[in-house]
Amino acid sequence: MNQMQQPGQQLRLEDSVGFQCDNCGGLFFKQSMLVRKWSKLLIGTPQDHVDVIPVFRCEDCNEVLKEFFPRGMKDIEEILNLGEPESVESNKAKKIQFIQ
Repeated sequence: MNQMQQPGQQLRLEDSVGFQCDNCGGLFFKQSMLVRKWSKLLIGTPQDHVDVIPVFRCEDCNEVLKEFFPRGMKDIEEILNLGEPESVESNKAKKIQFIQ
């Protein structure tokens, strides 16, 4: 079944796809928080601005779930050795392999 959900339609778990850790194959994830700060000089406000950004990590090995990692934070991407984001087609292939 490859139809888009219509408004008001109920989502069914059997139509969903699970995620698996790229590093260890783990199936369970926990939410972690990245904290980012913008200088008051950069944004033109009286105080610095702080944002909290949610990310998901594998409960077994702490690897970041890369598919949902927000891109654009080059300093963190380098520390985590994330490299370039994977293509959508590559991610689809992994998910299909996981559910077979």
